[in-house]
Amino acid sequence: MWLLCNAVFLVPLLVVIVKSENEKFLVFSKSKVTWYQALIECKRIKRELATINSEKEELELDNFLLNNNFDKTYWMGATKEGNGEYYWATTGEKMNYTFWVNGQPDNTKYDLNWDEGEHCLAWTVQSNQVFYGWNDVTCLEPHYYICQKFEDCD
Repeated sequence: MWLLCNAVFLVPLLVVIVKSENEKFLVFSKSKVTWYQALIECKRIKRELATINSEKEELELDNFLLNNNFDKTYWMGATKEGNGEYYWATTGEKMNYTFWVNGQPDNTKYDLNWDEGEHCLAWTVQSNQVFYGWNDVTCLEPHYYICQKFEDCD
């Protein structure tokens, strides 16, 4: 279960530090940025874009987001830039666990991504929290983001 243990405000971030059984800490941004900017912002505050490796971690994250009305789209740490398969940018490991929204990934091609498709991973809510999970999104679209760090709450 995700437990709120501290809240700190940093500009331009709204920092929400939460603790789970596996000691993941998440930071939810206040401003929307591209996937690349989110990667840099997380590193700037000595964290990484969120990585989910199991159903248990996914359910903890889902429950925390949905129960606390985080009903937006949030960047996570995977991309398929490179060889076309999804890897976690934070660890370099291939994604073994997935939680795609029905019909995803679809690699939609349109003007914003210069008809090259969608290459970055986002957690999203659709239809008033009825459908939620992962979606492939154009890396240049602005979204909020989730950072993580493995440490204890003090």
